[in-house]
Amino acid sequence: MSLKHIGNSNNRTIYIRIIVDTDMVLQDFPDLGRDIREPTTIRWDQEYAFVTTTAGSTNQDTGNVAFEACAGDIIRFCATSGSNNFEQPVLIRDLNYVRGDKLLQSFKLVRLEQRGISPIGESDPNAKLVRQKFWFYQCEVACEGTGIYSLVLALHSYDEEGQLRLAGLYKWKLQITVHFSSSSPEEKTQQ
Repeated sequence: MSLKHIGNSNNRTIYIRIIVDTDMVLQDFPDLGRDIREPTTIRWDQEYAFVTTTAGSTNQDTGNVAFEACAGDIIRFCATSGSNNFEQPVLIRDLNYVRGDKLLQSFKLVRLEQRGISPIGESDPNAKLVRQKFWFYQCEVACEGTGIYSLVLALHSYDEEGQLRLAGLYKWKLQITVHFSSSSPEEKTQQ
């Protein structure tokens, strides 16, 4: 699911997955950062970013990612905790341009429903198809260059009664570098 063609055949969808070390964040900043106008800034080593395209990707797992793309390619950001949002779930609340090149444009929160998989049962590891809802912060590649973007993340936890509560709002700066690719992924594979 790393590269998906949408719209015209030249556009791809590239996923940037943010994995948050929620235990470390909540240990360092308990019950802080509830105001969206002033979320608490967390350290670079409390989150990890993975780009799903293999075309020119570098610096996987840091706050400084680079990859090849084309103007009009779709970038989808998704966030999760280390437990895959089972404990201390995370959602991207906002994504903002900070400085540098304005590589990305047309930001919006999207919810897509698609078939996913689930184990058939506890004793049967085979998969069955189920309908799932997926949330992404989506934008388009506008130009190549390097820009700094701030991700605002809403971290949640469960209280003693098992009710979901907002644990805090946190921001993390991500440096993104886009190099325009001279050929499509299919052309590179055939070379």
